[in-house]
Amino acid sequence: MKLSKKITFNNKVEVLAPSKFICLPMPFECVLAVKQEEEVNKYQKIGVCDNVFYFSPVSGYILDIITEKNEKGEKVKKVIIQNDFRDVGVALSPISNPDEIRQRLIDTGLNGIFDADMYSIYIAEDKYYINNDIAILNTYPDKIRKGVEIAKGFANLNT
Repeated sequence: MKLSKKITFNNKVEVLAPSKFICLPMPFECVLAVKQEEEVNKYQKIGVCDNVFYFSPVSGYILDIITEKNEKGEKVKKVIIQNDFRDVGVALSPISNPDEIRQRLIDTGLNGIFDADMYSIYIAEDKYYINNDIAILNTYPDKIRKGVEIAKGFANLNT
């Protein structure tokens, strides 16, 4: 293991106070699902690019959508959300059959895993000082275990 990974390996997630403004950077090619001054809910789809979905981490409204160049000189879109601190989430209706479960997973961007007979939950991280996968596992083991148990109820899941 690289030294940089060892430095952060046993750390846990530190929960910070919510910010009033959230900036969601995404590739310029993204197709946005929102417009400026539109209200958004927490976990609402903001945009999609190459089957990667971008979601709002808070409820609020779209303050601005800007296009600029990043540090590599590439054009990017940035969606600025003003947090209303209400944490109103996307309302989901009850699921009545496995096809609905499958469609909801596809709608969240997990559409590559359905080609196999087995579903997979995997965590991967490749940045030197970022160990989000390990930090999340260390901080929320009971929630992850519960999520895996729920997933086992509708999928052939090996753990």
